[in-house]
Amino acid sequence: MKATSIQLTDHSRSRAKERLGIRTADKLERYALLAWERGMTADRADSAWQRKYISVRETEHIEFRLYCDTVFIFSTETAIPVLITVYMISHQRANYLRFQGKTRCNAKRYTRYHPELHHAS
Repeated sequence: MKATSIQLTDHSRSRAKERLGIRTADKLERYALLAWERGMTADRADSAWQRKYISVRETEHIEFRLYCDTVFIFSTETAIPVLITVYMISHQRANYLRFQGKTRCNAKRYTRYHPELHHAS
């Protein structure tokens, strides 16, 4: 859905001021419009963790957009999207979500004990 304007809630204005440092409604509206148009959706996600993060939280009238390490939550019940709230995803949180439930191994340590798996370039 292509939008030319975004409606802001009082909650989204206060959260943008608190979490993003955006003080004016005009700046927040421009930023939210960019997030709506260019933000990552579950369909356009780069990786599986992003797809899962968005799709698990979305409902019929609630859409998530990831844009510039920020999550924008929109309500789509009306013709004009309404920004409900925003919050930042830190790199540590993004990595936690990305590797949740997976085991990581140190490749150097692993190849030291299993040299047959190490391929010299």
